[in-house]
This record gives sequence, C-alpha cells and structure tokens, in this order.
Amino acid sequence: MKGNRLFSRRFGYMLIFPSAIVFLIVSIYPLLTGIMLSFQNSSLYKGDEKKFVGLKNIITILTSDAEFRSDLLFTVIYTIGIVVIAYITGLVFSLLLNTDVPCRTLFRVLILIPWVISPAVSSMSWSWSWLLSDQYGFFNNFLKSIGVIDKSILFLADKTLAKIMVIIIGAWRNFPFITVSLLAGLQGISKDYYEAADIDGANKFQRFRYVTFPHLKNVSIITITLVSIWTFNNFDNIYMLTKGGPAQSTEVLSILAYNNAFFRGNISYASAMATVMLVIMLIASGVYFKVSKYGKE
Repeated sequence: MKGNRLFSRRFGYMLIFPSAIVFLIVSIYPLLTGIMLSFQNSSLYKGDEKKFVGLKNIITILTSDAEFRSDLLFTVIYTIGIVVIAYITGLVFSLLLNTDVPCRTLFRVLILIPWVISPAVSSMSWSWSWLLSDQYGFFNNFLKSIGVIDKSILFLADKTLAKIMVIIIGAWRNFPFITVSLLAGLQGISKDYYEAADIDGANKFQRFRYVTFPHLKNVSIITITLVSIWTFNNFDNIYMLTKGGPAQSTEVLSILAYNNAFFRGNISYASAMATVMLVIMLIASGVYFKVSKYGKE
C-alpha cells in the first residue's frame, strides 16, 4: 500500500511537471523580469545600458506622478462601475435563466456572445465603425428617427460620455461570465431549502434574501474577485474604443504603462507602474477576502 501511494504521488508529479514548466516560462518568468526592471533605469533608447536605481521609480510614481494618480482614480471608478453593473445584470439574468422560461437553452447560449466574441471585434463594433458613430452610428440614427435628438451625440468624444460608455461596454462584456457562474451556483442550491421557506410562509423576496443570496456568497466572492482583477488590468477594451481619450479622460493604468513603455521608451518606469498595480490588486483582494470571511463568521 505504501509503495503504491509513493508511486502514485511520483506519477502525479510527472504529469504536472510539463505544465508547471510551461507556466513558469509564460507567466512567472515575465512577472519576475518585470519586477526586476522596475528597480532599474532601462530604456528603449539606451539599448543594453542598465543601472540599478532601487525604489526610485516606485517612489516617483507614488509621490510626484500626478498623471498616475489621476489614472489610478479613474481605474478604480472604472473597475467598481463595471463590477457593480455586471454583477447586478448577471444576477438578474441568472435568476431568469434558472426558471422554466421557453427556449432556456437557446438563451443560455446567446448570452455568452459578449464573453466569447473577440475583444477587438466587439470594441470596433461599438466604436466609430457602427453603434456609437456620430455620423452613421445605429444609436444616433435611431434617436434621430424617433425625434429624441436633433444633432448627433458624441458618445466617445465627450469626456463624461466617454467614461460612461467605456464602463457600460466593459460591463456588457463581463456580465455573461457572472451570469453563468451564478447560474451554476443557483442550480447547486437544494430545493429542500425553498420547501422549508414555503412552509414558514416566506414570500419571493424573503426566499431570495434568506435562501438564494446567502448560498451564492462563495461563488459571488470568486466571480467579483476575478472580474475585478481582469477589469483593473484590462487594456484592450478602452484602447480599442478611445485609446484613453478624449484628452486622457478614459486613460487607465494599463494604457498609461503601455504609453510609458512603447511611446516614451521608459521600460523601467512602465514596469514599476505594473508592479504597483500588482501590489494594489494583491492588497485589495486580500482585504476583500478578509472582509468576506469576517462577514461569514
């Protein structure tokens, strides 16, 4: 028995080893390289000339970079806005799809379209090429046809509207994942709980509050954490829509780091920004898990 367990353990390690090597190469190595670059003064314009500068880049970012603080504020607003809208929308759709509605399977497939479609394709469809175009966009033409507006709305050229639109489009892309996750959680709730609630005379709202929602807490924590991380680090959604404009009003930290690396040539400074973003997300995730655990206790 002992020999069989030892063999099974070694065999398991042998199966994991190739995947672990690939993970180290494509994930861990770039991460460590980026962190190391944040402590140097590497630049695209200086070739191989590198010098260790310690925490200088990070201190500069945290103390005297007004652009970073401005983008950090919008990144937080952008993340919270998307997570809140996507979670509420996903919760509503998951509750609807968990009932015996006609063509339920078809709706479950269709609702995944925003999630599985290419980010570049979806962003271009929303932006100047179709839906939000001020000249021939669907929304402007529709609102004009019904007499709501006289002149086109500049959805992505106005600072306030651009911020609202990138948040709405980001929520549209993420709510299918939350819907599917919550739907799986709903289907895991035993019907015995609802039968007991009916016996106690609970109405629909009370059934949701005291039975459904508490049983969705664990899956909600996981989905909210994942969507928050994905959104905080998201690049393609906003870059394809506005490239951070107009006048940097929709610029998030990932775009700021990209611009510093490839347009300003400051690789180390961009790596320092990415390192700060990593630390912020680790702290935020830790606090969120801690608060969620405390509330559960």
